[in-house]
Amino acid sequence: MKKWIKWAGISSLVIVGAFVALIAFSLTPKEDRRPLPTLLVAVDTIEGQQLLKDAEAYADYEALATNFEPQQLTSFCGAASSTIVLNALGQDVSQTSLFDDKASEVRPIWRVALQGMTLQILADILKSQGAKVSAIHAHSSSIEAFRKSVVRNLSDQGDYMLVNYQREALGQESVGHISPIAAYDSETDRALILDTAAYKYPHTWVPLDQLFDGMTRIDGESEISRGWIEVSGQRPSV
Repeated sequence: MKKWIKWAGISSLVIVGAFVALIAFSLTPKEDRRPLPTLLVAVDTIEGQQLLKDAEAYADYEALATNFEPQQLTSFCGAASSTIVLNALGQDVSQTSLFDDKASEVRPIWRVALQGMTLQILADILKSQGAKVSAIHAHSSSIEAFRKSVVRNLSDQGDYMLVNYQREALGQESVGHISPIAAYDSETDRALILDTAAYKYPHTWVPLDQLFDGMTRIDGESEISRGWIEVSGQRPSV
C-alpha cells in the first residue's frame, strides 16, 4: 500500500510537471515577424532614426534601451515592462524574480502567465517593488493631458512611462499589450514604443492619437479602459 501511495505521488508530480512544461512551451514566443501598418514607423529604418534624432523628448531612451529585454512568455508584456523600468531605476530584477512574495500577493506568476495583467495590477506589482507609481485610465483623461504627461516624463531622466493599449487601434492584431515609451517627436506627434513583443514587432513610432485611442479601449478583465503608468524613484522605506 505504501509503495502504491509513493508511486501515485511520483506519478502525480510527473503529470503536473509535464503539464507545466507543456503550458510553458505553448506560451514561449516563437519568431513571427509581422509587417507594420502604413502609419507606423520602425525605429531601425532611415525615417525612424531621423525621428529619434529630431525628437523633442528622449531623456529616457538610453536607460530604457540599455535595460530593454523582450518578454519571455506571450503573456509577459507587463512583466517585461516592469523589469525594464525597475532595472532602469537601479534595481536588479528578472521577469521571474520580479514575482517575490509581495508581488505574488498581487498576482502570482502562474496567473500572469495565463492571464497577463490589468493596468491596476501592473501598478500594484511595481509598487510592491518599492517604486513610486501613478496609474491613469484613459477614459478619465484626455489626449491633451496624455501628451503633456508624455513630454514632461520623457524630458526628465529617472522617471518612466508604460502604456497599456489595444493593438487593434494601431492596425495590429486584436490583443491588449503593455510596453515602455522612450521618446516623443512633436512635429509628427509620434511616440516611440519599445515593443516587448520583439518576436513580432520592432521598436515603433506610433501616432499619439492612435495610441491614446488604443488606451481608451476596454480591458476585458477589469471592464474599464486601459491607460498609462508613470514610474519614478523609490518609495522611502518604512
